[in-house]
Amino acid sequence: MTRLRKIIAAIEPWYHWGPHGGASLKDERGGDGGFFMFEWFGLQILIAFTRFPKEK
Repeated sequence: MTRLRKIIAAIEPWYHWGPHGGASLKDERGGDGGFFMFEWFGLQILIAFTRFPKEK
């Protein structure tokens, strides 16, 4: 039974999301955003988005 639980845990996808802050290397500005991370069978995909304030 424990072997079956390990197999099910291995094929079950895992995900996480939350707030994310980013910084621009070009203009030394920072902004707020978010991220979404998805992992399945050892493959990890991370999508992060950040919105920067307009230049003055």
